[in-house]
Amino acid sequence: MIRVGVISNPRSRQNLRGMAAIRELLARHPQILHREIASRAENAAVVRDLAAAGVELVVINGGDGTVQGVLTEIINGGQFATLPKLAVLPTGMTNLVAADVGLPGRPVESLARLIALTAGGQSLPEVRRAVISMRHAADQPPAHGLFFGGAAFYRGTVMGRDQVHRIGVQKSLAAGLSLFWFLFLAFFSRTGRNPLYRGEAMTVRIDGSVVPEPEQFVLLGTTLHCLILGMMPFWGDGPGSLRYTSVAFPLRRFARALVPLLRGRPRPWMNGSGYRSGRAREISVVTDCPIVMDGEIFPTSRDVPVLLRADREVAFVRV
Repeated sequence: MIRVGVISNPRSRQNLRGMAAIRELLARHPQILHREIASRAENAAVVRDLAAAGVELVVINGGDGTVQGVLTEIINGGQFATLPKLAVLPTGMTNLVAADVGLPGRPVESLARLIALTAGGQSLPEVRRAVISMRHAADQPPAHGLFFGGAAFYRGTVMGRDQVHRIGVQKSLAAGLSLFWFLFLAFFSRTGRNPLYRGEAMTVRIDGSVVPEPEQFVLLGTTLHCLILGMMPFWGDGPGSLRYTSVAFPLRRFARALVPLLRGRPRPWMNGSGYRSGRAREISVVTDCPIVMDGEIFPTSRDVPVLLRADREVAFVRV
């Protein structure tokens, strides 16, 4: 029987009202090691406990930031001789990661189903995803996640937290609105008065080749296979598993590009107008604009290039 451990963030959005049911379920299954975290600072100790107990499947009960924090500690900490399998319960506000690799259904029911399958010794279906490793500071270890964005995406994330989340929109709709809030605002207010509508000085290298435009409106990257509400703004080929899209500033023919961009179905003219997308082994970015990875904001400095690679895989259980 596979050894299961659960890491819960009781302060994640949906756990604020659903944590009692999770605790009640786990109380009936003492064989499941359950740890709750109050802050990212507790990740190391919690992951160490699970590794020492021989846990082979880690269930992450939280939002995108919780997934990113736990995944980073599992990879950087080295407590596990072999990386454990992961399962994600979508209990945050913007469950972008869970939309692709999370357990479907209501969290408590999904967790109960997973526990029953592991107790019965049944095989667990899984999907594998490459993990993005991001080095963003000389004095800090890399962060690990599955989606990143910079420039207007950073500003849109901050604005989305303030405006989209404040009105109480839930689950996938909130994630979709927050994720692409900046695109819609830029479309309807393409003026200097809109704080989102500006470029960011960035030197972007894709596998060593410099993107010709010196200013970017947005830079996105992911190893996920699907996002939210049918939007997947990536296309093109390349040698790696890291999908990227860059949109140069100033925007050209943006009204005509918006829908093809969101659907990942570009028009022939878009590449020549600064809409670039493909797959890469490595992306280097020189910028002082913060980078957002799975909902967490990381500061940057022009003195240290941000280096992004996707050269390891993690198995996510989906039942």
